[in-house]
Amino acid sequence: MSKTSNISRRDFVKTVATTAIAGNLTNFDILKAQQKKAEDKPKTNIQDALKYPRTIDPLPGKYPGRVVIIENSKTIKDGAFDYEQIS
Repeated sequence: MSKTSNISRRDFVKTVATTAIAGNLTNFDILKAQQKKAEDKPKTNIQDALKYPRTIDPLPGKYPGRVVIIENSKTIKDGAFDYEQIS
């Protein structure tokens, strides 16, 4: 039988025993966690946000979640940023 792992049998048993003891001390109930109700969701402010009409330029923008790149050849001068043009 060849050895395929660098962990000794003694360290393996210690790790398994420690994990089992820690699991019992935390009193974590798997069935209770699986039966968690949907009522536990946090309250949101969506209804408050829907009270305001949408404008032409809404926040977070017309295309939320998309990256917009703006290029201006005047902002880079001699391979460095030209801060006067940027601000």
